[in-house]
Amino acid sequence: MKAEGLKFAHYTTAENALNIMAVKSVWLRNAAVMNDHSEIEPG
Repeated sequence: MKAEGLKFAHYTTAENALNIMAVKSVWLRNAAVMNDHSEIEPG
């Protein structure tokens, strides 16, 4: 993502944000199994 200049938003707690930054990894979920599809529609 960084090499291509892409950005995304991830809503989480401050503790989880620090963990994400520490391990430099984010796991994404298949949008087809999410409860709230309204977050996917704009993309």
